[in-house]
Amino acid sequence: MRDINFVGCDECDGCLGNGARTKNDDLDDIFHSILDSTYVVVSFPLYFLGPPSLAKAFIDRAQYLWVRRFILKDLKYSEKSPVGSLLSCGGFPGANRIFNCNIAIIKAFYNACAVRYHGELVFGGVDSSDDLLNIERLDEIIREFAEGFLTSSDIRK
Repeated sequence: MRDINFVGCDECDGCLGNGARTKNDDLDDIFHSILDSTYVVVSFPLYFLGPPSLAKAFIDRAQYLWVRRFILKDLKYSEKSPVGSLLSCGGFPGANRIFNCNIAIIKAFYNACAVRYHGELVFGGVDSSDDLLNIERLDEIIREFAEGFLTSSDIRK
């Protein structure tokens, strides 16, 4: 995200009338790609139990899609709706419940974008890539998740 030129939502409410974006920047192409995709994956580390600021600013910019979906009602789920998931890790050891708020944020984001939520792959106690090596059956966990995600055609119906 740090290499993408964009500004966050400033709550101008400019999108309320017609559901159009009010900012013209690099996110235009990204949101078009999301709507036209088969699969969408959002990935970020936890910072203070939440997404990093750039990831959250990106998510908040989907407000215009929320307007289209829930006010104008011209963005709807269909058989061609993308399927999405969340990949995340955080240094806090212990139960994966530390990801609950982030899962809710991503579900709301995907719902605004009419992306069907497949699920999440999250790992606590991970502060560096070396920490991933300590996770039992990591290859198997990733493979099973990826296979389920990539064959989630039943979700798209």
